[in-house]
Amino acid sequence: MLITNGFKMKTDMDIILEDSILENASEWIHKTELWRKTKSDKKRCFDTIDYLVKEGFLETKKEQNKHKFRRKNEILTDKEFSESQIRRRGWMVDTVNAINNIEKPLFTYVKSRKQSEPRTKLIKGGLESLDYYMNGSTAHIARLRLAKAYHIINKRTADKRIDVIENTINYIANYFLSTNPDESEQIKEYNQRISRRTTFKI
Repeated sequence: MLITNGFKMKTDMDIILEDSILENASEWIHKTELWRKTKSDKKRCFDTIDYLVKEGFLETKKEQNKHKFRRKNEILTDKEFSESQIRRRGWMVDTVNAINNIEKPLFTYVKSRKQSEPRTKLIKGGLESLDYYMNGSTAHIARLRLAKAYHIINKRTADKRIDVIENTINYIANYFLSTNPDESEQIKEYNQRISRRTTFKI
């Protein structure tokens, strides 16, 4: 790490080594074995392992006079995060496709309420499922921003993951609207209405 004005500043190499250690520590592993897997400088690797333990990213235990280390389950490696996002995007695409396979129109105008409502319970269920996935993604972004603010996760990793999630949200929203051009306004109106379950304003 570089030291500037008394503060330790992480370099790109520091971050890459941290990610490599976390990726290879999904199960209990000895320090020396972990160093060999990362193919890095031994002292630098050992210092980084100690740092990750201190910061709460790794847990440790003593076994036969040797220490073993394991990544805490709540922290995903870049690979695990990417795989989880691929699965989530797939679920959302499948949900949109399922809605699109239902006979149109999706909405009907209810005069007594002066607003458009899903035409059937099946359509309503599909829209609520999609909203559930979207809300889960926005909550994930909020958690990442909080983790970044508290230095639980490094800025580069947090920003990269936020970009991935935002791209997924935008892709799904645009895909749903583009495949339903005749009802895009109803979709926007309905989404805005059911999303009012949260207390913050956009």
